[in-house]
Amino acid sequence: MPFSEICIYQVKPQKVEEFEALMLEAKSFLEKQDGLLLLRLAKRGHRIDME
Repeated sequence: MPFSEICIYQVKPQKVEEFEALMLEAKSFLEKQDGLLLLRLAKRGHRIDME
């Protein structure tokens, strides 16, 4: 049974570089998992202020 997951993360501007480095580590880990068909990461250029 196919499964899709979409996650949106809002990162503080001063933490963007740290977050992107973490996501690269996560990407390399996830790509090694059995059963993964497709992994896409996208960077948005706008923020949603939910406060």
